[in-house]
Amino acid sequence: MTNSLLNFSNKAVKTLILSLLSLPFIAYSKYNYDIFGLPKETLFQFLVLLIWIFWLIKIIAEKKVVLVKSKVNVFALFFLGINAVSILWTGNFHLSSVASQKLVFYVLLYFIAANLIDEEAQLNSILIILISTACFESIYGLLQFLKIDPVFQSGLAGRRRIIGTFGYHNFVSEYLILIIPVMFACCFLKIRRYLKILLYCAIVVSLLCVILTQTRSTWIALICSITIFSIVLGKRSLKTRYKKFVLSLLCAVFITAAFAFIFSSNYAVKSKKDSIKSRLLIYESALLMIKDRPLLGAGAGTFEFNYSDYLSKVMKNRQYTIFVEEVTSAHNEYLQTWTETGILGLIIYLCLFYFFFREGNSLYAALNTNQQKHSILLLSFMSAIIGFLVDSIFSFPLHIAPAAITMWFLLGLSASLKNLQSGEPGKQYHMAYDLNPKITGLLGIITICLVIFFSNTFKTFLADYYWDKADCAAVNSDWNESVSNYRKALRLDEDNGKLHFFYGSMLLNMGEIDKGIEELNIAQKNFKDHHLYNNLGRACLEKKDYLKAEHYYKLAAETKTFYISDLNNLAAVYIDKKELDKAIEVLKETVRIRTALWAGEVSINDERFIMIDVNLGLAYFKKGMLKEAENTFINALTFASEPEKITVLNSLGLVYMQMDKTNEAIKCFNKILLADKNNIQAYNNLGSAYYKINKYALAAKYWKQSLSIDPNNEVALHNISKLKLSPKK
Repeated sequence: MTNSLLNFSNKAVKTLILSLLSLPFIAYSKYNYDIFGLPKETLFQFLVLLIWIFWLIKIIAEKKVVLVKSKVNVFALFFLGINAVSILWTGNFHLSSVASQKLVFYVLLYFIAANLIDEEAQLNSILIILISTACFESIYGLLQFLKIDPVFQSGLAGRRRIIGTFGYHNFVSEYLILIIPVMFACCFLKIRRYLKILLYCAIVVSLLCVILTQTRSTWIALICSITIFSIVLGKRSLKTRYKKFVLSLLCAVFITAAFAFIFSSNYAVKSKKDSIKSRLLIYESALLMIKDRPLLGAGAGTFEFNYSDYLSKVMKNRQYTIFVEEVTSAHNEYLQTWTETGILGLIIYLCLFYFFFREGNSLYAALNTNQQKHSILLLSFMSAIIGFLVDSIFSFPLHIAPAAITMWFLLGLSASLKNLQSGEPGKQYHMAYDLNPKITGLLGIITICLVIFFSNTFKTFLADYYWDKADCAAVNSDWNESVSNYRKALRLDEDNGKLHFFYGSMLLNMGEIDKGIEELNIAQKNFKDHHLYNNLGRACLEKKDYLKAEHYYKLAAETKTFYISDLNNLAAVYIDKKELDKAIEVLKETVRIRTALWAGEVSINDERFIMIDVNLGLAYFKKGMLKEAENTFINALTFASEPEKITVLNSLGLVYMQMDKTNEAIKCFNKILLADKNNIQAYNNLGSAYYKINKYALAAKYWKQSLSIDPNNEVALHNISKLKLSPKK
């Protein structure tokens, strides 16, 4: 009975490991708001939990726990520990606990790969699955680039179409650079000719996909990893054909670099300066976070939550910036680790990789020529991790599910090669513990925690499903259905700040101002965003709570890309409060920002830009500065689009009437009617203009024309009544 149970658990583990290396990567759900990320994370955690259960069965059957000896084990647990313990001092318990729970499954994946891969056939199957999955993503990405995508039918252009089943082009390339070194390594193995041809094709397709994504950080990372792989491999006493292949490999690297340079002239180089300046803002904000809490950090998973606060501090040192970018990560894993877990967490993280390379180098040196396959594979795994670490300088692969799964698995797979060298577990590479009550209790606690953590993720997955239903209902204006689904989602994931934000924003659109403000205030506990502040400002302005409206619009203006709309909204608050000097001051600053944007070749055909002049002219008009108002509106006409000219002409006409330039005003209103013959406001203003110069018949004509369009128009009805009662008539 024990043997049959052990055999069953071993087969189940092998099957589940292969599933784990393929299914989460291709998983997505069109029925979820988060189409790609959350389905992958949920399926990944489910498979890890199943593998753990079968591993437990194996442990119980053997009555002992056998682990591969490695200092990486210790530092992986230390890294998990520092993230978990950061919950004690974090500024946001919910976000830190979620981040720590996710990390538990990644660290467990490392231990699974290190200890449950112990057969040559199993290793071969894993290599096939790794390469096949990467090849699938590459081919699918290339088809998407060619606009052949029956599944997602993305409306994105160029490189941004290459989303694979990951959702973003950068994520595809950051995953592929971990597999491409393994593909190169397999070219040195003794495999059938047709398989080697397929392998070469897979390399070409994968390289082409990485190039077309135009992700500069992955180009650098891949060149580094392949170059190191080639140089180190070339130092060994290999056969001549292998040395020739190494030279060919180096040529391939330089050809790849050349193609990358050619493609970069299209998008990457054009956006290079803006991208660099945007990253510098992110890094500067991260350094401010580190300065505040250098030793222990702000808590795992809190970078995005804290980013807007520190970005606003950075931007206070600048009068404006056009390089602000919405981010969820620091675009540098080392900075982010430092901000969240302090210098202690960063040291542990770096030590993890230091001991990985140290032990990997020792094992590589120990492998003799009869174990050439394992030595080449180990070198490719280490080269892939080097690429990951280089990419981590510019991006956040540790927070991208496909890249993170692959990285932690390769760490464990490298350690698992010890299982294949040492035969039966022995003192050299393994340590064994008899199953005693303490270990049994510990395993039980781990199992309970894993079940709880996965159930939390699954609840979030279900909440995300209802969130998508709510969003679809809102798009179709089915408000009751949308509210019902939002409430279902919040019952499952009540601490999701972003979910509260979307629900509150929808309530504002429904006119439920008080309820909307309540939801948005709840959202602030776990979510900060300029859209959130903007919506709160709009709601407070509608309630005439000017003090709060001003506060929230200022917060939005400090952290938003271009923040033109928010400065306009802030000026609108001042105009409504009749604080016209403040409004004019804000709008003049906004004009200066606009000038900088135009100098940066930002499109001027933007509604945000014309509203600057409309509000500035209105502020001048209300302050009695009529000449300034006239000049502002005339300037606006030089770049306003046709629909926008109607608004500007109407405002300019009113200014002319106040300046007693009635004929000029009439010209403005007539121009409006040429563009829109049913413009009620223009008819009403024309009536008022003619009334002012005592042409009562024409005044009556235009007011009646207004009533023919809208019989209940109060302005026209009032003016006609006034005309009838006027003694001048």
